[in-house]
Amino acid sequence: MPYPPRPTAGEPRLRHFGSQPRLKPRNDDQTSSATVTAPMEYDKFPSRKLVRDVGESSPEESGMENKDLSQSLGFEKEIAKDVKYPPSIASSITSAETAVESTGTAFPFTPSKSLFINSHGIRLVRLPVPSSELEINIHRSDGSVAYTSKRDKRCSGDATLSTPETGDMLKTIYFFGPNRDPVIRPISKTVELDDEPESSNEATGLEIKVTSRWKSRTQYFTTLYGDSFQWRYVRCDDPQLGCKKLLVLEKLDNNNPNSVGRRIAQLVRNEQTRPPGTTKTTAGNGGELVLDADAMGVEIDEALVVATCLLMLKKEVDRRRMVQMMVLGGMLSAG
Repeated sequence: MPYPPRPTAGEPRLRHFGSQPRLKPRNDDQTSSATVTAPMEYDKFPSRKLVRDVGESSPEESGMENKDLSQSLGFEKEIAKDVKYPPSIASSITSAETAVESTGTAFPFTPSKSLFINSHGIRLVRLPVPSSELEINIHRSDGSVAYTSKRDKRCSGDATLSTPETGDMLKTIYFFGPNRDPVIRPISKTVELDDEPESSNEATGLEIKVTSRWKSRTQYFTTLYGDSFQWRYVRCDDPQLGCKKLLVLEKLDNNNPNSVGRRIAQLVRNEQTRPPGTTKTTAGNGGELVLDADAMGVEIDEALVVATCLLMLKKEVDRRRMVQMMVLGGMLSAG
């Protein structure tokens, strides 16, 4: 932004406070000709206190200003209390604000759509066997089924995401174990770059690989259009939300993992949104997937958000199974 021109001799200088200019005479001889504006209304706020031209305010004036400030703030709080939101959207707004403070990102998150993932996961104490849950339904706020994720076999992690309207959309090829990145391949024409058949997806490179760093739960992937995103866990300090962590999806600026951009979605898991029969110690349990509707179809496809979120839950199940295997192995070796 270019600097303003330097004032000439005899011309009053402009001093900017906030968004309004204020004239100040150069000396006492120009007091009668120059117009000095009255202090603006927000002078009373300590964070925007203006530099006074003549002396300081008296204690009486300061007391009156503090009183006016407390009254105005109290009035604003009363107005804020009167605003009512639906339970799911209200909790999402609170979680969004808390997550922004925890992560330090300056990009706003606008919760405008919710999907409820009915995934039960696995308990804390059990044998390290594969999950018996072969079908996971994702519901809309009105209770209708939006997506369905199905596995063909219990011993396989491969899953197909479909909708009642369009049928199969995405297929996730999952591999158990470290350094084996899962792959998501499009099936429906609505998420492909061209009209090539499904059998040629692998040959033409129409697949999305989900990768991670060593000793990190954060997962990265790049869409078919070249945009990069990450799923990660962030702290949530809001006691009203009822959870300690949020699972959030964020876009990466310039495909740089160290440059977090816009938040796309977040998974909220608490007593109200958690599927029945699950607890906070359950690994891979679902919850309320809150979406920024302005980013859906523009930044990323909604089906891909759901598929990658389910992939994160599958990762939670595998980490829990690995811990159970180590505990069981330690018990057998000690016995």
